Amino acid sequence: MRISESMPSRVERVDEFVSSLLTRISPWSSDKKTIFNIQLALHEALVNAVKHGNQMNDGLSVLVDISKENNQLTMQVTDQGEGFDHTLIPDPITPENLEKLNGRGIFLIQNAMDKVEFSDQGRTIKMIKFLKGESK
Repeated sequence: MRISESMPSRVERVDEFVSSLLTRISPWSSDKKTIFNIQLALHEALVNAVKHGNQMNDGLSVLVDISKENNQLTMQVTDQGEGFDHTLIPDPITPENLEKLNGRGIFLIQNAMDKVEFSDQGRTIKMIKFLKGESK
């Protein structure tokens, strides 16, 4: 099973886009916590792609590719920006970063998903969630 869609780089479109994708993938898992974590990770990845990747350029788009194989859900979000080095992102839970307003998206994604990888010089984030004992 596979879903592949693109979205213009507009933050105001993220919620509706995520909602549409969740409607299509929700039959793949009945676990509410799993669905919440998928929603959170997808939302954060899309906002990051629009704001930081594509620099809010609505002439660019963000590609989302979601697939399910056996009990593994894989989501990839790819922007058209210049990329970045994810290892340089400051840890948001260190004392000097606790009160900063930004910088928690990747941290949230990493805690919501089972595996997270970056590729294409940081333009693509691959997020994997293992669906507990479900084979839908």
